[in-house]
Amino acid sequence: PRAAMAGAHLRELDGRLQKLRGTVAAYRERLAGVDGITLPFDDDWAARAGHFAFPVVLADAETRDRVRATLAERGVQTTFYPAITTLGLYEEAGREHPCPRAEDFAERHLAMPLSTSMTPDDVELACEELIAAAT
Repeated sequence: PRAAMAGAHLRELDGRLQKLRGTVAAYRERLAGVDGITLPFDDDWAARAGHFAFPVVLADAETRDRVRATLAERGVQTTFYPAITTLGLYEEAGREHPCPRAEDFAERHLAMPLSTSMTPDDVELACEELIAAAT
């Protein structure tokens, strides 16, 4: 049964990747050049990537937290991912090398909603709310 499910999902993979790439392109087009919001990566990379999240980078951790709280109040779910170097298991494994650029990115980014079920109207609404909260 698991192999049959995997096979069914694999048949849909290309279509799902194209849908995600289209949604990412819509986000990037709408948010390009907005003051206070940085889009990591370039358009060429975004057009080829297999996306699981749509990250944006804000000025600092305080701004990120404020924007996330505002978006949550407005019904827009976001998340963020900590830098691996800040996790307890990293230290327990004997890793002591900080990664300041990764840690800075982790403190300032948030991930916007991204799924194959999103419509252009969903993207526009999420962008409008993000812009209002961040600027």
